[in-house]
Amino acid sequence: MFKNGTLLLFIICLTGIASAGELTALSLPEGTSAAALSVLNNGEIELSENSPNPFNPTTAIRFALKDTGPLNLAVFNSLGQKVRVLADGPWSAGVHAVMWDGRDNTGQIVSSGMYLYRLEVGGRSEARKMLLARKKRRGNGAETQRQKRKECS
Repeated sequence: MFKNGTLLLFIICLTGIASAGELTALSLPEGTSAAALSVLNNGEIELSENSPNPFNPTTAIRFALKDTGPLNLAVFNSLGQKVRVLADGPWSAGVHAVMWDGRDNTGQIVSSGMYLYRLEVGGRSEARKMLLARKKRRGNGAETQRQKRKECS
């Protein structure tokens, strides 16, 4: 429902666990207030900051739609290359969240770095930045091989 250009939110909290590589659409988590979500003000769409940000390994991208219709939500790397399509097709009006697991369209884990996510709806688009901060591995393969040789001698 809309009243004076403001979306009145009715939040239903769902719980669930997504396996690695699986995208999940879910409602806002418990404790998220309507005020925290930059609610629509006379606009068609609202794209919020992902949470958490920085993240490792998953993050939730929240958005609100005034009307039901087709949309495209995609992730791009710092070179502008499309990394992953998170949503493409019709969605209902309301508040939504989509999880990104830090993988590309082929299921490969992407590297740490700055990524952009862009929501396109009805000729309008909004984009935000997010930072994927993977944990550093201890040493590289060559160092590990040297350590193993020392332990064996």
